[in-house]
Amino acid sequence: ILFLLGNSGSGKSTTLCYFRGDEMILDSGHYDSINDKNRLIGHELASSCTFLPNVDVTNEWTIVDFPGFDDSHGEMITLG
Repeated sequence: ILFLLGNSGSGKSTTLCYFRGDEMILDSGHYDSINDKNRLIGHELASSCTFLPNVDVTNEWTIVDFPGFDDSHGEMITLG
């Protein structure tokens, strides 16, 4: 199991997309996933895209992408 923890905007969701094998492209200094249909990757540090942990199971890993520390949805979400 791989837990992705860190501040909002640190690249946790991008790392999830990379580890699950998404095709990644570099666009204006940040990475996007061509396969990211659920729009997991956000590029604005002021708002978080991950509200609840995202869990993805690959052949080798179970990856859990947690919401960022100091999440932009408010203090109660951060405590949760």
